[in-house]
Amino acid sequence: MEYFDSIDVRGISLPTTMDEGKTSEDGIAIGNNVTGDPAIRQALAIGINRQELLDGALNGYGNVSYTGVANQLPWAFDAGYKDGQVDQAKAILEQAGWKDTDGDGIREKDGQKAEFTVYYKASAVERQAIAVTLAEQAKELGIEITPKGASWDEIDPDKYSQSVVWGFGSADPFELEHQYDSEVACVGYDNPGNLQDPAVDALIDKAMATPADASYGTWSQAAKQALSHNSFIWIGTMDYTYFVSDDLDISNSTHLIYPHGGDIWGNIYDWKRINATETA
Repeated sequence: MEYFDSIDVRGISLPTTMDEGKTSEDGIAIGNNVTGDPAIRQALAIGINRQELLDGALNGYGNVSYTGVANQLPWAFDAGYKDGQVDQAKAILEQAGWKDTDGDGIREKDGQKAEFTVYYKASAVERQAIAVTLAEQAKELGIEITPKGASWDEIDPDKYSQSVVWGFGSADPFELEHQYDSEVACVGYDNPGNLQDPAVDALIDKAMATPADASYGTWSQAAKQALSHNSFIWIGTMDYTYFVSDDLDISNSTHLIYPHGGDIWGNIYDWKRINATETA
């Protein structure tokens, strides 16, 4: 059996703006009065334990990701923080005015309970496990998350006002434009957190105007700037397992061929049979 890491990443969108009655061009509500508070998003980013989450949700077959950019990619970068900081996360919430005044275990602020829904595609068992495990960890912070499995048609009306477990991963950094650029915010599945940061936009524009090989550093800067807003809580990349014949070399580069929606056949022309005498 062969285990292959991948660039197929899972992350959870968090609406970054308050619910002010705004809607997208398609009439879909935008904003959430809980996740719209930066303190909620920051507390979740540093307070959850991604390794424990992957151990439970994926049986350990994955790699922690703080950034949404797989480590194998040339525009990968260091997020600059660690998770599992429960006490610090609680302090952030307290300082922002999120307190459990009625003793029910859920914080509130100005009459608003710290609660929201995380949707996941019902047929994707790993997304269900991620949503459920996240909800369990969030309870320790005083945040109530309700996991909800649904079809994409059912998720669509709430995808900009509630959280969603998403799958991403591409060998092209242009994917970051879809995740963070304000010009595509709340259009289809692009920038569902409605991130609006001119600095991010400027860096994306610069990267797109630069030859590919020279643009990776700028893409990293754009993603790092976007990460400071926590419009996504990135969880980790998926591992894949296969039974591979001893007489088949499927190439080390197979580890890098898993964009989201990809499969193991992407570099089949690089595979080769191994002569039996060479393995004897």
